[in-house]
Amino acid sequence: MNSNLQKIKVVAGIVFYEKKILITKRPLNVHMGGKWEFPGGKVEKDESDSEALRRELNEELSIDVIVNKLLLETKHTYQNFEVDLFFYECHVSSNKVSNNFVLEHKWIFPLELKNYSFPPANKKIKSLILESC
Repeated sequence: MNSNLQKIKVVAGIVFYEKKILITKRPLNVHMGGKWEFPGGKVEKDESDSEALRRELNEELSIDVIVNKLLLETKHTYQNFEVDLFFYECHVSSNKVSNNFVLEHKWIFPLELKNYSFPPANKKIKSLILESC
């Protein structure tokens, strides 16, 4: 393991509305562009996980979430950096979403996750959600 890798802390939301969850498609001009993911982003200095998640989802999608429990913490190493990824269960009171910084979004039933291509860092949470169906 290369200790010189840049380390990035990322939070992502498993956002529920009624019985569906929100997935978003990454912009084409970014790492893993065009893949589906659970929305979220980098935690800034002096920001809590829940503050970061609420900020990121508001910026990317214009939604306000209630951040609930931590579902999974995982690490994933890419060639030039390492991601510490924290997935939180979240809820919203409306399914209205704006595609501010994403190509597309969908509300899907959890079992439908198997039909979408996600980055490798999302493999464990995707499996966890599918196992609970």
